[in-house]
Amino acid sequence: MLLRALLPKTKYGHRFLLSSSHNAPAASTGLFGLESLNSPKDFVVVANAAIARCNDVRSELKVRLSQGKAAQTSTLLLLDSISNEVCTVIDVAELCRNVHADQGYRDAAEDAYAKLSSYLHELNSDTTLYTGIDINACTHTQFHTTNGTHTQT
Repeated sequence: MLLRALLPKTKYGHRFLLSSSHNAPAASTGLFGLESLNSPKDFVVVANAAIARCNDVRSELKVRLSQGKAAQTSTLLLLDSISNEVCTVIDVAELCRNVHADQGYRDAAEDAYAKLSSYLHELNSDTTLYTGIDINACTHTQFHTTNGTHTQT
């Protein structure tokens, strides 16, 4: 997988979307495609796991940015992995809380949605990440979105 190859390797291995077995066939499909989501109580487990993985990446980003070691491409890929992680779970929670027939699932999805919404607010107001990324983006690389390439400035 190309994106996995582009992500920087860390002491924890490559960081990418929800599990290290992303490409492995799932033993169980799970609710709305999340293999770990098989009962209402799993919503909080899945949400907490996503937040924990995002916090690992977030900490690593802060260290890289503070040391001036974050190349633009790896910084954006790490940020994208945070976004993918949170959105994968929050999107499922949003759907479930609105359409599932079982009230227990709807309630659990509502709790997970609220938890992840609060976490997104925390990420959006993280001035260390914003400042570091803003400085990094302005000084290192200019991206051209028409063909997916980038050039150094």
